[in-house]
Amino acid sequence: MTQNEGPASVILDNVTKLIHKKVHAENVSLVETFAKALYSNMSKEDLAHRNDSDLYGAALSLWNSLEKNANDDAVIRVFNPEVAKDGWQSSHTIVEIIAKDMPFLVDSVRMALSRKNIVSHLLLHSPLKVKRDGDNKITALSNLKTEQESSSTKTVFFIEIDRQTDAKAMKEFTEELESVLKDVSVAVEDWKPIRDKLVAVSKEIPTRHHDCSQAEVNEAVEFLEWLSSDNFTFMGYRQYDLVPVQGDHELRAVPDTSLGLMKNSSHDGGRLLSELPEVARKEARSKNLLILTKTNSLSRVHRPAYIDYVGIKRFDEQGNVIGEDRFIGLFSSSFYNNSAADVPVLKSKIQRIMEQCDFAQGTHAYKAVLNLLETYPRDELVQAREVELLEVATGVLQIQERDMCRLFVRRDVYGRFFSCMVYVPRERYNTALRRETQKLLADAFKSNEKVEFTTFFSESTLARTHYIVRVADNSIKYNVKDIENNLAEAARTWEDKLQSALLGSNGETRGNELNRKYANAFPHSYKDQVLPSAAVVDIEKLEQLSDEKKLEMLFYRPQEESNSEIVRLSLFHKDVPIHLSDVMPMLENFGLRVIGETPYAIKSSDGQVNWIMDFSMMIDSKGIADFDKVSARFRAALTNVWNNRLESDGFNRMVLLGGMTGREASILRAYAKYMRQIGVTFSQSYIENTFEHYPHIAAQIVELFVKKFSPAKKAAEKTLEKLIEKIYQELENVANLDDDRIIRMYVDMINATLRTNFYQKEADESNKSYISFKINPHAIPEMPLPLPAYEIFVYSPRVEGVHLRGGKVARGGLRWSDRREDFRTEVLGLVKAQQVKNTVIVPVGSKGGFVCKQLPNDREGFFKEGQECYKMFIRGLLDITDNIIHGDIIPPVDVVRHDEDDPYLVVAADKGTATFSDIANGIAEEYNFWLGDAFASGGSIGYDHKKMGITAKGAWESVKRHFREMDIDCQTTDFT
Repeated sequence: MTQNEGPASVILDNVTKLIHKKVHAENVSLVETFAKALYSNMSKEDLAHRNDSDLYGAALSLWNSLEKNANDDAVIRVFNPEVAKDGWQSSHTIVEIIAKDMPFLVDSVRMALSRKNIVSHLLLHSPLKVKRDGDNKITALSNLKTEQESSSTKTVFFIEIDRQTDAKAMKEFTEELESVLKDVSVAVEDWKPIRDKLVAVSKEIPTRHHDCSQAEVNEAVEFLEWLSSDNFTFMGYRQYDLVPVQGDHELRAVPDTSLGLMKNSSHDGGRLLSELPEVARKEARSKNLLILTKTNSLSRVHRPAYIDYVGIKRFDEQGNVIGEDRFIGLFSSSFYNNSAADVPVLKSKIQRIMEQCDFAQGTHAYKAVLNLLETYPRDELVQAREVELLEVATGVLQIQERDMCRLFVRRDVYGRFFSCMVYVPRERYNTALRRETQKLLADAFKSNEKVEFTTFFSESTLARTHYIVRVADNSIKYNVKDIENNLAEAARTWEDKLQSALLGSNGETRGNELNRKYANAFPHSYKDQVLPSAAVVDIEKLEQLSDEKKLEMLFYRPQEESNSEIVRLSLFHKDVPIHLSDVMPMLENFGLRVIGETPYAIKSSDGQVNWIMDFSMMIDSKGIADFDKVSARFRAALTNVWNNRLESDGFNRMVLLGGMTGREASILRAYAKYMRQIGVTFSQSYIENTFEHYPHIAAQIVELFVKKFSPAKKAAEKTLEKLIEKIYQELENVANLDDDRIIRMYVDMINATLRTNFYQKEADESNKSYISFKINPHAIPEMPLPLPAYEIFVYSPRVEGVHLRGGKVARGGLRWSDRREDFRTEVLGLVKAQQVKNTVIVPVGSKGGFVCKQLPNDREGFFKEGQECYKMFIRGLLDITDNIIHGDIIPPVDVVRHDEDDPYLVVAADKGTATFSDIANGIAEEYNFWLGDAFASGGSIGYDHKKMGITAKGAWESVKRHFREMDIDCQTTDFT
């Protein structure tokens, strides 16, 4: 037991030891020889994880079956071994077969397993010479190579298959194996008589009656002789007579002529020709000497192919068909592998086809047609008519080197199937296309059976697939061109459809340009999910990306989700992907729930890599009547958030819930920021939740603001009062007292607002990035004291600031504050001091302060951003301040005023802004403000009031000097 080298052979050595230990002494050598023969070809992988006792038990079980079977009958046993019952065990079901050694046994057994869809885990087989004595006891065993006398030759099988627990299924499989072995036996036993019969018939042909030419007769005889020279596996024979019956003809089997598998088939009743399709009837009565086709049955012996059918007709003196000699079997491998010129019938058939074609011998086209016929499926060469083969050859030649699909259909003469030859460009062929073609052909020919296929590749640019579509009757009508068009559509790749869509939407020149750029840009995952027509829209967005505009987007509701709350967002970004941690909070602040995200890297032919981030999200669609308008608002708002022109917070939910634009939502946000500065205790998130619960009231508050301040829609006081009343009525449905207070506070603040720059535009007609409000503090309840006469609040994502004035004429500095949460409190404290200091300068004082919200970490960037925020703050003040030109009060553009003329506004330097006066005066000049460089005291062309003593302290020192010159100490002596 050393034939398996390496460590695994130890197991087989142990099996040998068990045989010597347990088997009766007279049988030890025989059982050892048997076990060696059985396990000699077992691989190391199959030996792994096995134990010696089970291998010993399996060998002994099969040996006992062999010893008991003294005759040539096959022994088949399918069972589940158990230790208690059999002395060994296996996790699989075991199949033991002992049969007379014959050709085709192993192949036929494997085919039976495949037909039953049973997985074989181990298949061992060994042919043996067996010698028995007079008592039928085995006396010697050897392999077939050994020169030893034998009583018989047997092949033993040991097979492990999937565990079977159904007794009925095990019985059916046993019966299937018995039937297969019977077929193998009868085919092998009658093989020589069948061949002899073929030889006899071929010799008779020249002397039989027929209307064929001598060349046809010679060709038929040559072909039959070629078959008999080991080029055909003979499996059956039967002779038939064609006899007239009541206006019809019947094909009847001649008794006692059956050989091979024909013995197993029923031939009690004949078959009327009228039962055959018309083309089959014509063929049956034709003058053709040979019938070469296939049967309807798959072979169960040797090879799982449809059985080949060779018929030789018999004719009477008038040339009428009177019968047939029918042989069945399988063409040998030489028929398929050798040149067609070596097969008698095919050689002359190809010669006749080449004579009919229009190409001169030796030309490229001639050689191409000849090569196509040589490589054409052999069964088709046999069965197809010459005119059909010529049509295929010339048709294929016409599409060489062209991106086309062609279909050639041949009806089976006997009405059983359609033979479909499909040619497609090789680079287009794949499994998906093959499956789609099978489905298309089955539908076109109304077949319920599986469409068989065989694919062939060569040096040609075309891939050829031969499909067999089996039908009950192939006389149905069909349009090859329609089927071909469907196949061409099925063969179109995603890239083909993208090109068509690009040409259709952009014209030929631009469409081809885009196709060259993006044809291979999209990854497979993208193409699996996105239709080519939709990709055109994505390409348009990708083309809009630039260094200045790195983000584009699409926000839409898929047609498949038109009645659900699912929406999709595609973000297009230049160069690098968008980090989820950056964009997810933004989307959630809009009230969207992200349920899936897929990134796609788009690599265009120019080397540019852009990214598409595709989000699946859920939206609360209540109240959304026109999704297109909502989509436009959302895209504009998200773009502004991404570019820091809008803040990312819960107020953005109003874009989808309240029907607002992102800028309109900023009205609510700006007032919330102001509420925080005047000491309202509600947090911003708490206020956001209030409006999330009552988005319709939020919309009414914004409507109140719009009607009060829109230059184009300015409403009358009564209209505003009615709208306020409507809001208060809605409060009846607000259960939470805090929500009620918040909403009332918003109404109060809008009522207290006198002016706003909300409707002013930049020079390029875009909205300003900041909003300023002029407010009357006396109109807001619970304002912290002291109350300034007026104040201006400036809000933007980058800066917030407030300017408090004690009266219409007041002065004071602007401070760069670092108290983001309560800078108004800081400024209010400074105003109190300023009021005292300014009593000797101007009637009242003022003070302002601002905070920067997006300061970078580097020093240079820090001061640059501070200056930019200061500029924005100054512009916010001047936007809503009246001007004086030629003595006339000129109100600011697009500002609705709810107060009197108010042109006086001056600022000064303070902490952090000592060097900013020139900046302020430059902006005043830009606005053509009437005070000019007097707008901001100090600066390069103004007074340095601290150095010159023009301060409150300087005024007091002047008073002291005045009294000193009068010899009065004003600090110790009362004076009036």
